[in-house]
Amino acid sequence: MHILIVATSLYNDRFATDWRPDLRYTTSFLRSKGIEAGYIYEPALASPGVVARCGALAPEMLFLEISEETRSPALTFLARFKRAHSEVLVAAGGIPATLRPMDFLGSDTGIDCIVAGERDATLVEAVERLRRGDGLGGVAGLQSKDSRNPPRPLLENLDSLGQMAHDGLAELLHPIAPPERVGYLVSSRGCYANCSFCGIPAFFRYSGGMGWRGRSPDVVVAEMFALREQFEISKFVFLDDDFIGPGEQGQERARCIAEEIIRRRQRIEYFICCRLNDVRRRTFELLKQSGLEGVGVSVESMNQPSLNLLGKGLRADAIYPVLELLEGMGIRCEVNLIFFDPYATLEGVRKNLALLDYLRKSEYLSYSDAFPFNELTAFPWSRVAAMLRNDGLSADENGRVPIRDQRVARLAQFVGCLRRHIPCCFKKTFLFERASAADTSAGSLEAQAMASRFLIGLRRWIGLEVLPRTVYAACEVLESGSGDVEARLEELEGSFENAVTPLRTLEQEVLRYAVGQSHE
Repeated sequence: MHILIVATSLYNDRFATDWRPDLRYTTSFLRSKGIEAGYIYEPALASPGVVARCGALAPEMLFLEISEETRSPALTFLARFKRAHSEVLVAAGGIPATLRPMDFLGSDTGIDCIVAGERDATLVEAVERLRRGDGLGGVAGLQSKDSRNPPRPLLENLDSLGQMAHDGLAELLHPIAPPERVGYLVSSRGCYANCSFCGIPAFFRYSGGMGWRGRSPDVVVAEMFALREQFEISKFVFLDDDFIGPGEQGQERARCIAEEIIRRRQRIEYFICCRLNDVRRRTFELLKQSGLEGVGVSVESMNQPSLNLLGKGLRADAIYPVLELLEGMGIRCEVNLIFFDPYATLEGVRKNLALLDYLRKSEYLSYSDAFPFNELTAFPWSRVAAMLRNDGLSADENGRVPIRDQRVARLAQFVGCLRRHIPCCFKKTFLFERASAADTSAGSLEAQAMASRFLIGLRRWIGLEVLPRTVYAACEVLESGSGDVEARLEELEGSFENAVTPLRTLEQEVLRYAVGQSHE
């Protein structure tokens, strides 16, 4: 095998069923160039046997994309793999590796080179040179300890990627009943915005060219229906950073996708993500007609100073009208926030709490599957990190920046204490990290499907009921200025612990029931 593409789940979740379509398109592109490319999905890189399984495929080159979420398990895996298979050229890519390559090229990482920027054409040239026995010096987009090559231009036409590789999809979907199956697609790359905390704009700017490119509407829809035909899938999620794209041209492309779906006269449902300012009635009415069920939007904050810091290009007073538009159209909407930032005030905290309360009362609006009280993370490669440094605020090694308002800083610390009582990643399949739980090794996908509605409800109850109520009460305590603030906060923490502790047992019981049902 010339090259092995290793994909992993975004949150080191051994139960995740991520398709990672972005890497599947790269695999397909490599194969179209006559390259023997393998694709393997390992949801948790630390699981036993992963190194052996990858090594057994005998690749000449291995590629793994690293994000900030996967950095730790990815680096551990690559170091282990390189020790076991020193003859294999190991390459890594992704946003942090592109923007700070030298952080990943140390002697102990196991990484031989970094694929900086868009991976597809760079990997093609690298593999072809390896096959000829040539060196990798001068390969545009490839960085190593010994060479600093120029960036490679972005692909001009994303349609050249073809349809994604289907490796492992049949096995992944087999245990799931067709009505419950979900397909994952990418219809575009990049984002035209310039949010200061996000690495996507800088990643695509690295290579020059347009920050956002879309596949042709007919190509996108043809792939949807090919997946429907082959795998009996009628529900889809587009994993685009921004499905709509810039300006009227982006709106028109989205409408063309909707019209092509409608033309085929077969019912499907799908979910997209886009910028809040791209939600326009005419376009979304057509998308709704074609099967759009939900949209994800990153609001980030209800406070204008925070929106300005984050570079959202959005007015705070425009947020509620757009959410009301989506709700009025019956389109489900999932919202994200960066709840705390270095300049947050208690007044701003209350505005963000008011949004969570608004979502809680809505029929169609909800919070995403992320923790709703996150702090801004200023990664060293981000524009916001430089902005804060210029203002005398430096991030620690985890990207956390001090909050100037001491009451808000204490509130953020209090929320951190609450998280200890729900030791979980909200974005993982199972909410709580369990030392022991129902045996899901056999029939685990059926168990997940049966328990999913309960788990979604549990997340919502914790994220939009229990947590906000506790945080609101903590705001009241901090604003009171009384001498017993710490004692009252400790009492609130105890009440929160009493509320969530039984939920771990409840989740395990639901899973045991689901597994039992799936085995009958």
